[in-house]
Amino acid sequence: MRLVQGLEHAGALEQLHLANQRSGLPLRFEEGSLLALMPCLTQLDVSGCSLDDDAAEQLVPLQALSS
Repeated sequence: MRLVQGLEHAGALEQLHLANQRSGLPLRFEEGSLLALMPCLTQLDVSGCSLDDDAAEQLVPLQALSS
């Protein structure tokens, strides 16, 4: 998987597990999906995914994430 999309109506999603998605390209989030996840997503597993600085920066708005 390279692009996370289609989550525009997932405003209650608390966990998203995307571990080991190896497309050879950095994982990206479609803007509408990211906006929908911002207030509710508390756990995101992207371990083993190819994340570059731009991909990591895209996740900064997910302020509800806990460690």
